Amino acid sequence: MWIDDKVVGLGSLAKGDLYHSFAEATSADGSVIVGSTRSALSGPEGWEACIWTDVDEILALGDLPGGDYLSIAYSVSADGKTVVGKGSSELGVEAIIWDAQHGLRSLASMLCDDYGLSSALEGWTLSSADGISADGLTITGYGWNPDGQSEGWVVHLPEPSTFWLLLAIAAAGHRRHA
Repeated sequence: MWIDDKVVGLGSLAKGDLYHSFAEATSADGSVIVGSTRSALSGPEGWEACIWTDVDEILALGDLPGGDYLSIAYSVSADGKTVVGKGSSELGVEAIIWDAQHGLRSLASMLCDDYGLSSALEGWTLSSADGISADGLTITGYGWNPDGQSEGWVVHLPEPSTFWLLLAIAAAGHRRHA
C-alpha cells in the first residue's frame, strides 16, 4: 500500500517464520485489497484467502471443508463486496466465491443451489475463478470441461432483482398449470 509517498506493507495473519502474504487485486476505489496470507489454520504450507481494508486490518476468509488448507483470493468486484478465487476441498481445488452474507463457498455449489445450474455444470470442474466484473455479475476462470480438457469459462449471473422476478414468474406459471 502506498501512503504519504511510502510503500507500506499489508501485514499477515501469521507471525514469525509463517509471516507471508501477497496481494492480488483491489476494489475500484482501492479501499479493499484481496489476496492470501499464511495463518494459524493454513500452517507453513498452505494459504488463506483474505481481505485487507486498512494497513494491518485483515479479514480471513477461510477455506472449503476437506482437503489441504489452501484458499487464494484473485479478484474483487468494484465495490469490494464479492471476492473470487480458488480453494481446496475434499473434491480437490475448486473455484470459490465470498461475500459477507454467505461467507466463503464453492462457486459451483453456489451456481447450483442459488441459480439452479446443475445441468449446465454437468461434467465441468470449475478449478479457479480468476476474475470478476466491476458489477460482480460476470465471473471468469478455468477448469476442466466435460471432455476432460482444461478450458477457460465465463458465467454471467442475472441481476438479483431480475433473478427473483423470473423465479416468481416461473413459480406463478407452475401453479397455474398444476
